[in-house]
Amino acid sequence: MPRKTFMNLPPERQKRIINVSLEEFSQNDFESASLSAIISRLNLAKGSFYRYFESKESLYAYLAGFCRELFTVNTKRLLNAPEKEFAEMWLDIFQSFKRYEAEYPFIIRFWVKSAQDKRLYPKDASEDDAIREKLAMMKESLSGRADGDGLRSDIDIGYISFVILYHLMALIEYISFTYGIRPDQPVFSPTDEQLREEVHRFITVLQKGIHSR
Repeated sequence: MPRKTFMNLPPERQKRIINVSLEEFSQNDFESASLSAIISRLNLAKGSFYRYFESKESLYAYLAGFCRELFTVNTKRLLNAPEKEFAEMWLDIFQSFKRYEAEYPFIIRFWVKSAQDKRLYPKDASEDDAIREKLAMMKESLSGRADGDGLRSDIDIGYISFVILYHLMALIEYISFTYGIRPDQPVFSPTDEQLREEVHRFITVLQKGIHSR
């Protein structure tokens, strides 16, 4: 976790440290990510960095927590917007991802990459624990919308949550692949219109399936 000296930095300086670190960790696996490269790009003396974080592990854990808090609060808020139709709700979520990337260009790539990294969970935790945490948030949010959104009552809400969660992650990868987004570019580089089209396709498949009737 960050030291008090980091938390006392001006917001723009904190943001710069976060962005440089997100880029390094998103472009490399944890072992290959270079703390020296981060320090060099920030024009810091090595000793100065350790006034902010105890170690590379501490920095990595902070970034993961930063992403988790940001996305969890935002996604819960948008999922629990009963005035929004299902499709519009998901478009709002993806547009919010794009806005976050405007501030933190590598935040989605880091989030996706670190999502199932076991080093971020207690030593006795299993990979299933990470999945359960995400499913719990999705289930809680969808449960509040079930009555008014036409979700099928004959399908367990936990199962629906699982399907949506993994379709969501697949859609992020699909967008990167389809639009030729390079690893050093933000994931949500497509235009707003292209994003709207892909989200509409995503929702159509969720709602109608893939079988022609």
